[in-house]
Amino acid sequence: MDHVFKQLETDFQVFTATPSTLVFSIEAEELVRGEALDPLLTLLTKQMQLQTPAAVNASLLSKNYAHFLIAGLSMISNWNLGVSFHPTNLLFGADGEGRFLMIVKDAIATPAHSDRTTWRSSGMKELYAHHLTPLFHEMNRRYRVPLPTLWENAYGYIDAYYRKWIAEAPTSSDKERLASDFRFLLKEADPEIFGTTKNPFTIFEEDNIERTDEGLPIRKTCCLYYKVADQCCRNCPRVYGKEDPYPLTSH
Repeated sequence: MDHVFKQLETDFQVFTATPSTLVFSIEAEELVRGEALDPLLTLLTKQMQLQTPAAVNASLLSKNYAHFLIAGLSMISNWNLGVSFHPTNLLFGADGEGRFLMIVKDAIATPAHSDRTTWRSSGMKELYAHHLTPLFHEMNRRYRVPLPTLWENAYGYIDAYYRKWIAEAPTSSDKERLASDFRFLLKEADPEIFGTTKNPFTIFEEDNIERTDEGLPIRKTCCLYYKVADQCCRNCPRVYGKEDPYPLTSH
C-alpha cells in the first residue's frame, strides 16, 4: 500500500502524513463552506504579489484544487481502492517554496466492493457532490467566477489524466476499466453524483470536440490565466479566436 500512497505524493502532491516542508494549512471543510476562502485568497495574493481581482485568483485556485482531487479518481480507477476525499478528512496547504499540497488525515484504503458500479458512484459522489461542487458554488457566489469556467478547469485534468492512464494501462482489462470510469464520469453519471441538476461535464464532452496539435481539448471558457501571466494557455479559446460564452462579470 505504501507504494500507492507514494505515487499520490509524486503525481499530485497529496500526502498521507504531514510533510516537514509544510508552512501553512487549512481544513478543506472550511474552504468548502467558504469560511476560509477570503483569508486564503488574501494570503495567496500577498505571497504571489498578484494585482489581479479575486475572481481571477479564485479561478486559478480552483484549477490547483481540482488537480488534487484527481488523486481520488486515480485511487478508484488505477488502483481499485477507496480513500476518503471528503473535505472533513483533508487539509489544504503549501510548503516553503509556495507549492500547494493536500494532506489526507485518515488514509485508510479499502478495496473495491464486489458491486463496483455502486462503489464507484459512491466514491465519485464524495469527490464531487460533497466536495468540489459546494466549493465551486462558493467561488461563484463570492467572486462570480462562472460555474462553467470552474467546471472546465476540473474537466481539463480529467480529460488529460484518463487519456494518459488508458494509453499507459498494462493490460486490456485495465484499459477497459479506465475507459469505463472515464465514460461514466463525463457522460453517464447521474446528476446526484455531482449534487447538481445535470452532469456539469456534458457541455464540454462533445463527439466532435476540437483539440490542439498536442491533443488538448480547446476550451469553451477562459480560465483567466492570461490576466496573471500575460499569456494564454495553449488551449485557450482566445488563442483560436473563439468567444467565451460565459464571460466574467464584475463583482
